[in-house]
Amino acid sequence: MGNESRKFYSTGRDRLRLWASQIGWMHSVPKRARKDDNRNRYEQYGEGHPYTCTPEIRGLEYLATAVQELGLVGQGGMSISPTSWQEIESYIRLTGSWLSSWDAQMLMDMSRAYVNWRNKGSEQSDIADDVPYIERNEETLAAMQTHLMDSRDRSAELASQATK
Repeated sequence: MGNESRKFYSTGRDRLRLWASQIGWMHSVPKRARKDDNRNRYEQYGEGHPYTCTPEIRGLEYLATAVQELGLVGQGGMSISPTSWQEIESYIRLTGSWLSSWDAQMLMDMSRAYVNWRNKGSEQSDIADDVPYIERNEETLAAMQTHLMDSRDRSAELASQATK
């Protein structure tokens, strides 16, 4: 395998893991003071926020589709776990897809990254202290500023109501 191929597979692997990590984090429900608030991170921050953007996986979208068809998680007792090799093998065989052994490894890596960050995000408080990917451009930074201002205004309103 030439250096260019190795470089593609290395960066492709990193981008797919980061993509799956970000999806897992966005699906996590953080620890909150209000126990009845079951919004996940995506619902909390909304579309277009720097925390809810995903990295580019150009040329590898077929694997994002495959891992979503397969299922990002398996069941592991009382919690989620990564998809099993048997589930991946069955998916490839039953769908008649032409996925390579590298593709199968990527499905496993993506499932592991998703589960890791979904669990990690659920252990964090409402204010994220660690995010796998943050999109930084004018549009997403403006959305973040708007979100922060809205949060500040809601907090001030709640404080005002509490003192009445």
